[in-house]
Amino acid sequence: MNRINHWLRSQLGISKTEANGMVILIPLLFLFIISPYWYRNYKAQNAELQIEDQLVLDSLVAVWRKSIIIDSSSGDIEPYAVHRYSKFKNKRFESTERVDKRPKQKVYKTKIEIFDLNTADTIKLRQIRGIGSVLSKRIIKYRDLLGGFTNKDQLKEVYGLKDSVIFALDSMSTLSATFTPAQIDINKIDEWGLSKHPYISRTLAKAIINYRFQHGPFNQVADLQNIHQLDSLKLRQITPYIKFQEP
Repeated sequence: MNRINHWLRSQLGISKTEANGMVILIPLLFLFIISPYWYRNYKAQNAELQIEDQLVLDSLVAVWRKSIIIDSSSGDIEPYAVHRYSKFKNKRFESTERVDKRPKQKVYKTKIEIFDLNTADTIKLRQIRGIGSVLSKRIIKYRDLLGGFTNKDQLKEVYGLKDSVIFALDSMSTLSATFTPAQIDINKIDEWGLSKHPYISRTLAKAIINYRFQHGPFNQVADLQNIHQLDSLKLRQITPYIKFQEP
């Protein structure tokens, strides 16, 4: 160590303290430079050992399992191993039997009877797929405002009814040939009451009442044709729901 210290002082012209520091620093630098290479080599060797150990363990486990399956009936392995294997086997078979013994659920299809569209309640309407409590109440409310359905095309006027639901309703319902809808006395009703009908707007109701006031009571449907706001289509719609009586 003294020779190295002396040589560094004579060659580099440094002090004794500086030479001592270099003697310590140079080995440390050398270790710092080679440490990454050494670590990579060590890690690779360690990985190879781990793989070898894992293979050995896997082979031992495979042999142990095989010995349990082959020798458990003859009693050549440890009682504890036989007990664990038998318990696992019985538990597995019991779980399989429980699954097999589960009763299959039966699906019962409710047969829907044909019903009258003008007398059906919400319970009957909800039998149709796609109609719940909201739509069933909406259908009945619209039916009451109209005074009853006179044809099934009026179902298209109910807000929220899909074509598939309308088709199902059409297939499972009827309209009685003797049914008479609730009718409005056109010669007695006022403007507000007339405008409550779904086919008559407030403007049309006002025009009908004004014409009645100016020309007297209506006697027949033809009298309503003189009202300019009332076209032929609207007149056909409201005809089943109006009646003519002397005021």
